[in-house]
Amino acid sequence: MNVNLVIDYIGASLGIAVWLALIWALVRGRDRARIALMANFAAMSLSMLIAIGQDSAAYAPADLIAGAVQWLIALAATMLLFTGTSSRYYRPEPRPVTPWRGTFGTM
Repeated sequence: MNVNLVIDYIGASLGIAVWLALIWALVRGRDRARIALMANFAAMSLSMLIAIGQDSAAYAPADLIAGAVQWLIALAATMLLFTGTSSRYYRPEPRPVTPWRGTFGTM
């Protein structure tokens, strides 16, 4: 087996694991997961720019197209996570504290 293929398989597996961990954290409303997703998108963008700079369109056009589709999905997810609606989900308004009107220890 080719060493480059093994490295690619390990990298793809780690990428999938990172995305699944981010989704898990995002569903639970973790604000830091939005920042991690933005950092992941920045790394993906840098990777795409490096691939384009190394003429991957000439040598591996299918890989470049698949990467571009993945980049567009990540762009849409990142943009949607920073809209006003989702910001309210990740940073909810504090509820007003109402005074407790009961008596403590009575049955």
